[in-house]
Amino acid sequence: MKRILALLLCLVLALTLIPAAAAEDIEIVSVEPEEELIAIVDPEPAETMAEPVPNKIIAEGKCGDDLKWELNDVGTLEIFGTGEMWDYPDDPPSYAAYADKVERVYFSYGVTGIGSWAFYMNFVNLKEVDFSSTITSIGNSAFKGSGLVEVSFPEALETIVGWAFEDCPLTQIAFHGDAPDLNFACFNNVTATVFYPKGNSTWTSAKIKDYYLNHHINGDAEAPADGTLTWKKVNFCGDFAYWEIKDRTLTIYGTGMVQASAEEGESMFIPIMDQFDDVYITDGKEGIGAWSFAGLTNMKTCRIPAGMDKIVMGAFMNSGLTEFTFPDAPRLVMENLFYNCKSLKNVYCLGDPTGYGWGTYEGVTATIYYPGDNPNWSEELIQSFYTDYQIVGSGPDGLTWVAVSKPSVTTQPSDQSGAAGDTLKFTVKASGGALKYQWYYRTSSTGEWKKSTGTGATTKTLSVEAKSYRSGYQYRCRVSNFLGYKYSKAATLTVTEMTKPAITTQPSDKTASAGQTVKFTVKASGGSLSYQWYYRKSSSGSWAKCSGDSAVTASLSVEAKSYRSGYQYRCKVTNAKGYVYSSAATLTVSAKPSITLQPTDATAAKGETVSFKVKASNAESYQWYYRTPADGTWKKCSGDSATSPILQVEAKSYRSGYQYRCKVSNADGYVYTNAATLTVS
Repeated sequence: MKRILALLLCLVLALTLIPAAAAEDIEIVSVEPEEELIAIVDPEPAETMAEPVPNKIIAEGKCGDDLKWELNDVGTLEIFGTGEMWDYPDDPPSYAAYADKVERVYFSYGVTGIGSWAFYMNFVNLKEVDFSSTITSIGNSAFKGSGLVEVSFPEALETIVGWAFEDCPLTQIAFHGDAPDLNFACFNNVTATVFYPKGNSTWTSAKIKDYYLNHHINGDAEAPADGTLTWKKVNFCGDFAYWEIKDRTLTIYGTGMVQASAEEGESMFIPIMDQFDDVYITDGKEGIGAWSFAGLTNMKTCRIPAGMDKIVMGAFMNSGLTEFTFPDAPRLVMENLFYNCKSLKNVYCLGDPTGYGWGTYEGVTATIYYPGDNPNWSEELIQSFYTDYQIVGSGPDGLTWVAVSKPSVTTQPSDQSGAAGDTLKFTVKASGGALKYQWYYRTSSTGEWKKSTGTGATTKTLSVEAKSYRSGYQYRCRVSNFLGYKYSKAATLTVTEMTKPAITTQPSDKTASAGQTVKFTVKASGGSLSYQWYYRKSSSGSWAKCSGDSAVTASLSVEAKSYRSGYQYRCKVTNAKGYVYSSAATLTVSAKPSITLQPTDATAAKGETVSFKVKASNAESYQWYYRTPADGTWKKCSGDSATSPILQVEAKSYRSGYQYRCKVSNADGYVYTNAATLTVS
């Protein structure tokens, strides 16, 4: 009865999973006595098997003395156990009955050898193989005629036997260990790029040449193979990812995952991190593996491709990142991504909300910018990042969330005109948030735009020296943020010929209290102007040259001191065509008191004594006043301290809310301080 049931189960499985198989094909499932094949069938009625549970094991069996295989419903065939697979020179392996369903083969740790003819011919849908680190040999015709497009061999690999990958549509082949023994025609009729490790002494040009001379790769003289192998020596940081450093940028090329961790919590790049400041990952990478850039304290930025869909645990932890942009693509972000990145200040999210892992921003103080017009972002969602312990594990930790829109120019730069030698300014204003600026120029209205490198070229305001050849130049600004960019309209520079200086705005008289700083300013035309200020002590005195940094600019700064009251100031404006003097402007220094330190609010417990302090210049006397409510009538304070710079007040309950101010006087006048409030607790 049990035997009949087992046969029925096998029949149901074969009919369900291989509907096109002939009757004799079913017999392949019943393998030799030394193999035990168990076909697993869901106990539910047959019609429910059309939609199997994901990753469900649909068949299993043996493929070595201590090896078993399992095939799941998403096309992954796993080989697990220890030792080598069996060879299949006569009859195919038991899993060959499902060859058209196998898309990926995974060899678990412990598998040391792949049998001859193990995946021969019928495995046309097999696109991916994950070799375990313990595999040392690949047998005769093991993958001949399969659908493999790329293979990455483990460091332990020693031998690939003849015809192992013949007729495969391979495009990439990667060797990570010592140069192996490649037997006859193992890559016959294959056109691919072959990557091998830089710095490994077993890989030499002579060794590669020997592969061909001894017909190990592409057939023999009587039957030469079609196909070409291109050999490339690289620094690996993944199965097919490799790196180089140029101009202090670490660039990662190739495809697949970036796997650059030396050990848990540490990047393989730490020994060379003083050679680069930025990381650039080119298109084609699927993701960034755990700890790939952890501990790189020198790294400031990392540019990643738009299509990258996963960033794994601790990829940037303890690094020197200052800014980071998440691409607009589905992505997995695992825990501790930016853990302890103390220099991280700006994070940009291009698309939908990122699925953060626990501790992503722990120990980080940063601003996170996100698209304000994306309805999937909300305050409730952001709060959930904290309440679900997805970001730092315990509430906000120095993060600021800012909604940003695409840039929009709100004020266009205007045309500028000036004489040769003048400095002219073009200014743009824009909205959007997290903005960056870059100015461009062209020599005519139809010329090619070029990036400006002048003063302020990456700010809102560009400064341009008016030179004759620049007359007619046009300038515009590219305003950008992580969501896009916008160009301003073009503004034109007009340069006139230099003329003798002419004063357009004369300096004016100034009155100030002693200790204040005043400015005398002159404006002039003519182009390429220089300035020199002079002073005299009275309207009939002799002029003397002013000193100090501002004495040779258009604005002279002067400290108002009592002895300078009545001093006069004028400016000599010069260019190659001549010079002109401005009118004289007079400084009047008032002796009236000037407050230099205002009294401040005070809070005290009942019974304590508080002090209100004032400091002033040119002060001769003090008188303190108080009022009960903020809008009450000011009354003169009494007591010994009421006429001193420091008023002492006992904190009594009824005085809570009282305000105090001081009148500071001298023979020329007086001034009141600001009001300070007493609070009695």
